[in-house]
Amino acid sequence: LAIFVFIQMDEDDIFANNELYGEIVRYFLKNNNIDYLINKKFKLNRSAWTVVKNHEINTNWGKLINHPDINDHNSPQGKLFRRRFRVPFPLFEWIVLKCKLENVFKCNNGNNNKIPVEIKVLCCLRILGRDNCADDIAEMADIGASTVNTIFHLFLDNFSKFLDEFVHPPAVNSAFLGDVMNVYEKLGFPGCIGSMDATHIKWSKCTKKLQNQCRGKEKFPTLSFNCVVDHSRRIHHCSTAFVGTTNDQTLSIILNINF
Repeated sequence: LAIFVFIQMDEDDIFANNELYGEIVRYFLKNNNIDYLINKKFKLNRSAWTVVKNHEINTNWGKLINHPDINDHNSPQGKLFRRRFRVPFPLFEWIVLKCKLENVFKCNNGNNNKIPVEIKVLCCLRILGRDNCADDIAEMADIGASTVNTIFHLFLDNFSKFLDEFVHPPAVNSAFLGDVMNVYEKLGFPGCIGSMDATHIKWSKCTKKLQNQCRGKEKFPTLSFNCVVDHSRRIHHCSTAFVGTTNDQTLSIILNINF
């Protein structure tokens, strides 16, 4: 399939299609043929493309991602993976692939490559999904806490650059928006495109000066965001941050929203 696609399609079209892009690259990685990817498209050191087939780290994480049933989201291992890292395993594979292609962790020397990219991504997903500190990850993955911090900040700084590839305002005349409005019309709300509510995010490092303003019903400092979502859990809008004591009515006035 990969060979057929390369024959039939223009190279730029392939790299513009994320799903096909991933499949093509996975094919070449699987067959250890990475010369095209390195010499043709990317200025990367070959060591950055070391394929860790067995994830040679003697940890529970390494054993989990190598389990033969991990790709089945209904298997105990698939469910365990999603519960621990908050993403299904195929999405994790895609994130790893993206990190390798874009050299997110700056793997340009031998020292940076001692830890497989798979394990680095797991560290980041665990912190984001479970709010673990670096010392927790160090204990679970057998990696130094300072190294975990470096990995996490590299991931945040470099992976966030892909935001525009996946986050964009909905097109007014798109079929997707029509499907969303059809759901609300069946519920008795014709013309509605989303449900709005304030979401409070804990602000652990809130400054002392702002703690009283940020401590609302949650009894700890938060920042409030006004979000619009639909029934498929797709986020259509997210406002700027407000202090946690700001209620929904005040938010609507500030944002000039007419109900």
